[in-house]
Amino acid sequence: YQRRVREAVVSTQSTGSSGINAEYGGNELEVKVSLTPSTGDRWDLKYVFLDLTMTVNKMEYPDTKPPLFKLSRVRGISQDHQDRILHELSELATSRLGDNILYELIEFVQDTLTHNNMPAGNCPICLESFSGYCHFTITECTHYFHMACLNEHLKHLDKTEDGFDEPRCPSCREILDDDYVEALQRNTNELGLKCNLHKARSVASVENPLQEKERHRVSDHIIF
Repeated sequence: YQRRVREAVVSTQSTGSSGINAEYGGNELEVKVSLTPSTGDRWDLKYVFLDLTMTVNKMEYPDTKPPLFKLSRVRGISQDHQDRILHELSELATSRLGDNILYELIEFVQDTLTHNNMPAGNCPICLESFSGYCHFTITECTHYFHMACLNEHLKHLDKTEDGFDEPRCPSCREILDDDYVEALQRNTNELGLKCNLHKARSVASVENPLQEKERHRVSDHIIF
C-alpha cells in the first residue's frame, strides 16, 4: 500500500501544479495542491482559484477507502459550486477504488476551474453579476469588482486634512497600491466604462459583505 501511495504522490507532483505539498503523519498522507484554471502563460487570465487537500489512509488507499477531500483558500467560486466539486470528487474516487488516481482527481478539479473561469456572485458596489461583464478587476486582497464601479467608488473618497484619504478596498478596507489605482483609472477611462450606480446603494455607503480577514495574493488582472 505504502509503495503505491508513494507512486501516486510522485505522479501527482509531476503535474506541474503550483504549491503541491505532501505530508505524512502516522497512517495518513495529506496531499495539498494550489489550483488555478489552465490558461498557459497567461496568469492575468486566471480569475478563480482554490487549494485542494486530499487525505488518504496509507493502509486502506487505494483499495478499500477513497481520499477525504477539502477545499480551502477559495476565491471566485460559489458555495454551490464548491459543494458540487466535492460531491463529484467523492463519486469519482469511490468508482475507481483500487486505482491510484490522485493525479486524475487534481486534473478533474483543474478542468472544472478552466471551464468555469468567471467569478461567482455580484459586484459589491453595483450589486450586479459578473456574468457577461468582461471588464472586472481583482484587487491584491483578492476581491472582485467591476472596473468602472471600483473606479467610481475611489472618486468619492472622503477628504482629510492632508488631502484625499488613502484608496482602500471597499470590502476589506485594505489599502490599494497606487500603481493599481492609476492603472484602474487609466483603463476605465480608455475603455469608456460606466457603472450603473442608480441601481445600487450610494458608493460611499458600501458595506463589507465578505468579512474576510485572510489575505491571499493572486495574479494581476487585465487592468495591468
